[in-house]
Amino acid sequence: LQAPKTRESMVAVGDTAKVSGGKYDGKTGTVASVAAKTCTLIIEGAKTGNISLDAVKSTKTPSTPPKKFPGKASPPTSAIQTGDHVIVSGGKYDGQRGVVASVAAKTCTLNIDGDRTGNISLDALSPAIGNISL
Repeated sequence: LQAPKTRESMVAVGDTAKVSGGKYDGKTGTVASVAAKTCTLIIEGAKTGNISLDAVKSTKTPSTPPKKFPGKASPPTSAIQTGDHVIVSGGKYDGQRGVVASVAAKTCTLNIDGDRTGNISLDALSPAIGNISL
């Protein structure tokens, strides 16, 4: 996994970002999820498909330099924290809403309808705000 070439190209969940190229060329939206090579945005109220990180640039200037993560491991998803309301995409709990009970480096557990889940990959989570999922 290579680090982004410029600080401007780095995006995180919740950032406002602009797309250059492809179906969403010139559009600006809110970053909904970030994976190793792609991300999804909310543009005009709709969630996009996967967009290459090379085509997405944050519209804000980071205040601190990016962290470097050695090896092939993805950076930890610090955007997910205990108490966050999330929606699961994939696996046993696909489509279900829950509250984050605990967070580890690559997984977390949720409380869904009063029951605690097993470990769920952080990559399978999206923030949930009221009745709207990002």
